[in-house]
Amino acid sequence: MRSKLLTTVVLLSALCLMTACTNNTPQPSPKQETPTESNEKTVIIDDIEMTITATEKKYKKTELIPLRLRLLNAAAADSMLTFPTSQKYDFFIKDEQGHEVWRWSEGRVFTQMVQNETIQAGERFDYFGKVEPGELEAGSYEVLGLTTAEELIGETVSIELIVENKD
Repeated sequence: MRSKLLTTVVLLSALCLMTACTNNTPQPSPKQETPTESNEKTVIIDDIEMTITATEKKYKKTELIPLRLRLLNAAAADSMLTFPTSQKYDFFIKDEQGHEVWRWSEGRVFTQMVQNETIQAGERFDYFGKVEPGELEAGSYEVLGLTTAEELIGETVSIELIVENKD
């Protein structure tokens, strides 16, 4: 009896974790509010172009800051990406002193399961995040994006942005 109860609890917990992580999949660009190209930077790592984009270079404290991380396979062949968990990407923000002041993944739960995804030649994966109004004080910031793919571990791409007090 106790064994059946324990098994049921474990299975229900796993199901809850999987359900909580469904918002972590790549989103096709045409169906998302895609940022303009006014504030972006691209790095190329082994034929994978990693681009971070924000709609503007300056924001008011009261404005939403939309972010996009794009992975583009610029190679002529498909590439396999291995993710150690269901988390595929992250964004984080550092202040002028280099202290981390915001992280997209903070407080989120990810399934602890290795996942392999093929990114076909010329295919792109777009991932989105947003900084809610008021989460950053006025100042200059470095916004960094990364993928958790083992093949690109430790690689980041960053842009600068300014948050102003003005209304």
